[in-house]
Amino acid sequence: MTLSLAARNNDGAPIAIKTIPMTVISVPAGANLEVDDEDEGLTPANINISAGTHQLTLAKEGFAISTTPLEVAPDEAPGGSITITLGGLSSDSLELRDGSTLTGDVMSMTLEKIVIDVNGQRQTLDRNRVKKIFLVERTVTTTPGLPVAPKK
Repeated sequence: MTLSLAARNNDGAPIAIKTIPMTVISVPAGANLEVDDEDEGLTPANINISAGTHQLTLAKEGFAISTTPLEVAPDEAPGGSITITLGGLSSDSLELRDGSTLTGDVMSMTLEKIVIDVNGQRQTLDRNRVKKIFLVERTVTTTPGLPVAPKK
């Protein structure tokens, strides 16, 4: 004799699957979240997820796409969270106070102005328009006889 807690249809697939509420957080916030290729909105996101192995994909302009597996146990306690730090920042990123983002190479910064190169075009911004700055670490190498240039 077999006991099953889930109702089943004629194909043997569960009709109702228990879901567990959890929160997905990204650093920085505002990444597009997909769970098993289904759009779940922007992080932080409250989702309901079934037991099993799932694929989380996070994407945000200026950052490498992050994909990670998530294993959810059937007896998982509700209300948990997972935090994923996005990596691979390929360019400097400026988050402006109006909510928009500029991605490029910060060329200079003073107390009053920031100069950023975006797709080969330099833009000068008033410092007060900028909310956050994410800078990519650059290393400088020199070769005798060649000018010094920063490497990304």
